[in-house]
Amino acid sequence: MQARMVANTASRKMPVRYGVLRSWAHLVLVPFRELQFLASTMRDVSSVPPQSVKLRIIRSLLKLHQPGISFVGTGTCLGDTTAMVRRLGHRVISIELDPAQYARAQHRFRDDPDVVLVHGDCVTALQQVLPRLTRPAVLWLDAHHSGGITAGGPSDDPILACLAELRDQTVRSHSLLIDDVATFDGQRSRPDLVQVMLAIRAINSEYRIRIQGDIIVATVNRTTSSNNGWKIHSSVRETRP
Repeated sequence: MQARMVANTASRKMPVRYGVLRSWAHLVLVPFRELQFLASTMRDVSSVPPQSVKLRIIRSLLKLHQPGISFVGTGTCLGDTTAMVRRLGHRVISIELDPAQYARAQHRFRDDPDVVLVHGDCVTALQQVLPRLTRPAVLWLDAHHSGGITAGGPSDDPILACLAELRDQTVRSHSLLIDDVATFDGQRSRPDLVQVMLAIRAINSEYRIRIQGDIIVATVNRTTSSNNGWKIHSSVRETRP
């Protein structure tokens, strides 16, 4: 099945109720969830950071890159990650399987020519997107069913198949951000953490890997010129499987 790549072609209006719910979530739910996470941290209780905290982590990591470097995301969902990345000046390619979420994203980014939306399964879509990346990009891999409005594919988590696609590419030094580390438990069709780490190493043995706020961060240490969009990229702690 071919994934469909579209840039800003949506014209139909989204329901007013959708905008109201988004505003309510940002004003009420986001601060509440952050307070819950802070309280758990202060009690030394392990908990998964809310999405707003993860967005701040992604933003801090993106600031290590020059504006304009491409950002590829699997799992557009509500489009908040895409919007944040665009504010930092990066071009975005975002993949979404669910038709309703894809339509909402088309509407939200209809006036932004630097957002390319891809409708389809993430593994199939990456087969089309990755060969077009001629220099290192930032990849946010978050396409798995996690309940609610998220779409589900043939497996609970396609991360190993996504990483296998990266292994076959000419460019194998992308910065990788892989969400929801806590779900890598080896249950059902989900991989365990060691499998994911080994799959990253199979792409490039020079990857340095750390876990930050339920996100795997894999980068290749390098100092390069602005010709390919990189600044100094370093990791303080390294995790080896």
